[in-house]
Amino acid sequence: MNVSWSPGNTSVTVYYNNHCAQKRHIKVALSAYPDACFTVKAKTKGHVHVDFNITSHVQSVTSPSKC
Repeated sequence: MNVSWSPGNTSVTVYYNNHCAQKRHIKVALSAYPDACFTVKAKTKGHVHVDFNITSHVQSVTSPSKC
C-alpha cells in the first residue's frame, strides 16, 4: 500500500493506493489532538481529509494492523 500526505494549517489530506487483496488501516497521529484512524478497502485508491485545530500538527502517518 502506498500512502502520502499533504499537511495544511488546520487539516491534512492523506492519499492512499491499496494494492493489497485485503483491507488496510491508516492512522494519522496528531499532536495535541486524538489520532485519526480509518480503513481502506482492498484494491482501492483515494484520499481522506482530516481536520484538526491550529495548535496541532501531524506527527506520523502509519499503517497499523488494526485501528
